[in-house]
Amino acid sequence: MTQALDEVLALLKLEQVDDDRFRGRSPGQHAFTRVFGGQLFAQMLLAADATVGDDRDVHSMHAYFLRPGHQSKPIDFHVHRGLDGRSFSNRTVSAYQDGKQICNFAASFAVPADGPEFQGWRPTVEAPDALPPAPDMHEQYEEVMAYVAGTGTIEFRFGEGIADPRSKESSRWHVWFRVNGELPDRQGVHSAVVAYASDIFLLETTLRTHDVGWLGDVDFATIDYSMWFHRPFRLDGWNLLAFGAAMAREGRGLSYGELFDESGQALASMTQEGVTRYKPGRGADLLAKAARNRQS
Repeated sequence: MTQALDEVLALLKLEQVDDDRFRGRSPGQHAFTRVFGGQLFAQMLLAADATVGDDRDVHSMHAYFLRPGHQSKPIDFHVHRGLDGRSFSNRTVSAYQDGKQICNFAASFAVPADGPEFQGWRPTVEAPDALPPAPDMHEQYEEVMAYVAGTGTIEFRFGEGIADPRSKESSRWHVWFRVNGELPDRQGVHSAVVAYASDIFLLETTLRTHDVGWLGDVDFATIDYSMWFHRPFRLDGWNLLAFGAAMAREGRGLSYGELFDESGQALASMTQEGVTRYKPGRGADLLAKAARNRQS
């Protein structure tokens, strides 16, 4: 296991305070002072998963992000147990900082069962090994990776440019990813890493038609996020995130995505709505903060 992956797994490992109470943390200070939404989404899943039997895995989860969390402060997770039936378990989780609720989360866990199978779509994209390892907007990409994933933790290959208004399908975005190291065997950890990784790019799909980068003058933050898991999986080798932008207006964007393994088998689906508001001066402010952090 690489040191970078070790650090991310340590970030996702929660301290158990009581039977249904957990505490999490965020990485060191960064130009982006808010808690990364994918981190919070993954931590809340793992808090819920810790209270569910080993015979069932998460099949759906939904979160509303109420307030921005701050990286420098711990996060307290309160798990509320709902149904524990023969086939399904339900959990809700509330996340707090300084006594204020910052996120609501609900998840359902199911025991595997036999039934009809169907998959309507398999994407046709270039293989990851045929794509360049470094994307366009390289400096912004490196800055964002330092914030959300740690350098070298997860490798990405992009089927289209990060910002590409000339693309015939500029509202579509295909991102290959693989984890640089071996994850623990528990399915909940693999599902949490998908929640973590997909949030890096999902909402930004709505900005690709406007040639807006991560460090531009559009402020974006997740409002709500939903995921559905279709089958057990392991993040061994390359997996594909296929994103689409539904629409953006009035300061909000809506996007959707699916996760496939390298053979094209569907593993998970997701939707996300978030803030996408113009904020003049945001880009210059973030670049200045990043420069100060590198010097300190």
